[in-house]
Amino acid sequence: YYTGVRRKQLVTICWKDLNLEKMTLFLSAQGEKTDIERTIPLVKSITDEMGVFRKRILEQYPQSYSGEKQVFNVTAFNPRYSGNKMSETQLSGFFKRLSKQIGFPVSSHRLRHTMATEIAKTGKIKPLQRILGHTDIGTTMNFYVHPDIDELRRAADCLGDI
Repeated sequence: YYTGVRRKQLVTICWKDLNLEKMTLFLSAQGEKTDIERTIPLVKSITDEMGVFRKRILEQYPQSYSGEKQVFNVTAFNPRYSGNKMSETQLSGFFKRLSKQIGFPVSSHRLRHTMATEIAKTGKIKPLQRILGHTDIGTTMNFYVHPDIDELRRAADCLGDI
């Protein structure tokens, strides 16, 4: 939610891409829809959680921690999953199970759209465009920002009386 990464990006994130000291995440061209690599900021709460996660990995699954290893690799921790790398299909399966458990649909893409809508409410459109990795601001505004009825009402409320 805080990064707006796509499903394909999430499964390509390696430990070398995560810089907890600088609070940044490098997104390689490999996982990018636009084939452009970029670095995005991480908020403090995510940096703190990732520090705890990294410590746990180092203690319990040290073989899963090296620069080229996936950060989010369920196959390393759970024998029910096959392969040596987490796939987009496995990530989608996680979100399907989570959606069923909580009673409403959730996915990495829904979280991406929600993040975009929330940041757009603050008026920080250009930074949002950079975080999402869009080359065209129109893509950000027309496809990712979804005003709710209260926002529409506030916009209409600014009109004077006739």
